[in-house]
Amino acid sequence: MNPITSPQINHEWSILCSQSIVDTDTNNLSLINLIEQLKLNINLNEGKKFDENEGVIFPLNMVLVSRFHKITTEEIESKCDVKIDFVSPDNKVLGSYEQEIVMAKDVRNIRMRFGITALKFTKTGLYNFVVNCKQKEENTYTSIGNVPLDVFLEAK
Repeated sequence: MNPITSPQINHEWSILCSQSIVDTDTNNLSLINLIEQLKLNINLNEGKKFDENEGVIFPLNMVLVSRFHKITTEEIESKCDVKIDFVSPDNKVLGSYEQEIVMAKDVRNIRMRFGITALKFTKTGLYNFVVNCKQKEENTYTSIGNVPLDVFLEAK
């Protein structure tokens, strides 16, 4: 996978998993149970049909982990705003999460962990976590990465 570059920071990768653990001695990261797909059961009251426009919110326990790398070898502080959009199979943004990256002068790599406790689903299909970045001097976000999630909904 080729890293996607912003003026000062590369997005190296993003992964969806059920848990991430940082070793306090080495600062190494363990990613537990990578998630590529979900099979979810929707319990409906008798006679009720699933409404795709309304969707359903499922409680989940997941972590989206991203790694960024400073491009420049100069010892300067680098900053950017990161926004993660959760996008439906119909290309509708169902949720967004924002966080600022600040890489100090002596820092070359940084990881971000977005804890996810619930997501809204509207239908069976391919959902995406789209990683966007905006430099401090820019007005708009640029897509720099994508994590697909296959979702299978079954109404009961």
